[in-house]
Amino acid sequence: MGVDPPTQIVLYDFLTIQQRRAEAYSKLKRFVSPCRISVVWGFLTTWLNGGELAYKQLCSEMTIEFIDCLKKVLEMEALFRSCDYCRIDLAQLLRTAVQDQEKQNLFLAYVTG
Repeated sequence: MGVDPPTQIVLYDFLTIQQRRAEAYSKLKRFVSPCRISVVWGFLTTWLNGGELAYKQLCSEMTIEFIDCLKKVLEMEALFRSCDYCRIDLAQLLRTAVQDQEKQNLFLAYVTG
């Protein structure tokens, strides 16, 4: 069974959002890992010389990015549930397999750096 063109467009948009999320996780990890190493080794100069401010700014940017991605995916989920698409299977997949996994990924990104 093939996928109709409108559904393909939404799924392509979803892949674009997932790419944005992956880039955000990568940016977060690049910042958090060196800071953790510095703290563990006792070299707090980066943190004291603006590292804290940079981290707060990054967290703010990441929060905005993740919220925007979440809103877009929720819109897609609602679209798949609509009478125009009637794709409850895809809506449910976005909700369970993807969104729940993203919550876990975000938690791990902040906890493990």
